[in-house]
Amino acid sequence: MTQYTGKIDTALRLITKFGQPAKVRRYTDGTAPDPAKPWRPGDAVMTEIDTVAVLLDFRPDQVEGYAYQRGDKIAYIPAKGFETWGPILDTDTIVVADEEWAIIYPARVYPSNEDILFQNYVRKWPRRSK
Repeated sequence: MTQYTGKIDTALRLITKFGQPAKVRRYTDGTAPDPAKPWRPGDAVMTEIDTVAVLLDFRPDQVEGYAYQRGDKIAYIPAKGFETWGPILDTDTIVVADEEWAIIYPARVYPSNEDILFQNYVRKWPRRSK
């Protein structure tokens, strides 16, 4: 047991209670079909991890700046279950209610290097500019 076990369990319990089922997808390069040409990777390999997430809107005063756009959200995901997978990266995507969200900025809440939850700034995927 660690110092933050109670906080990790509380984050999981609250996000499970108020959140919805989600999947985090990670795409990695496949193995090179020709070992003599390692710069040509194989097909991308997708791995998924099932989790729960809470999607919240930004406050209106936050959206008017240049960093956030209308429709962007904050996704809270518990860190429990990501021990072997590692932290969420900005190249991952989140699927919630059959909608895919790109992670623009991932942030970890990890006092004393123990992940409690992930706070991710997300945008609809695929990214479309209008």
